[in-house]
Amino acid sequence: MNCRKNCGACCIAPSISSPIPGMPEGKPAGIRCIHLQEDFSCGIYDTSPKVCRDFQAEEIVCGSSSQEALSILTRLENEVESGGSLTGTWEKSRNMIELLIPNSFQILLFPLFH
Repeated sequence: MNCRKNCGACCIAPSISSPIPGMPEGKPAGIRCIHLQEDFSCGIYDTSPKVCRDFQAEEIVCGSSSQEALSILTRLENEVESGGSLTGTWEKSRNMIELLIPNSFQILLFPLFH
């Protein structure tokens, strides 16, 4: 899946613990990154933190619309809030998927998380 135009959910919903230019303490969850442009693209993508560049737009976290992406990413962030940022372990990611994805789809997806 390619990144959806005019979305920006990954630059709003999750917390980012890495320093970002202009946000030396990182970005709190639910706060728009200061580098998110009017067209919802990243203004510093090539020099953004590794966690930002490593994010992969996948239907499992981006859903089928920008609104769904924001909802899913917010729910994921809330699930790992006690453990830190969205950049948690694969085990945490798998646990979040178990909460959000029906069993029939988990069978197809879990090979990706081993």
